[in-house]
Amino acid sequence: VPERFAGMEDDDYLRVVLKYGDTVSSDAQVAAAEALGFDVEFRTDGNVKDLEELLDEGTPVPVGILHHGSADNPSGGGHYITLIGHDDTHFWVHDPAGDLDLIRGGYHSWGSGERLRYSKENLLKRWNVVGDSDGWFVKIR
Repeated sequence: VPERFAGMEDDDYLRVVLKYGDTVSSDAQVAAAEALGFDVEFRTDGNVKDLEELLDEGTPVPVGILHHGSADNPSGGGHYITLIGHDDTHFWVHDPAGDLDLIRGGYHSWGSGERLRYSKENLLKRWNVVGDSDGWFVKIR
């Protein structure tokens, strides 16, 4: 992330997104990132390798997930979170809604969801819903 955005908080970015539409809109997410000077591409064919490669480059990755229902049967209109890192078993995320219950759906707590660890196993079930290459993400360069 360019240094000029190093101190940017979730709410700062949220204000930019809301200028372009609803937070669950991929068009609004792309327009906001472009307005901040990023080269952006919205993708609907994402797989775990795409995420890990971008994160290994140091690029945060906004992803659209289903946050209702169980991990084995996720549902809902969608929700965006931002992946900021990973290890073998977990993604580190910023989730603007709070701490997602990855197994049952819904939230353990509402509010600040900064630097949370979400298991790859259960998060990927909410991201790759139909197969292993159908995840929605914003590729930022």
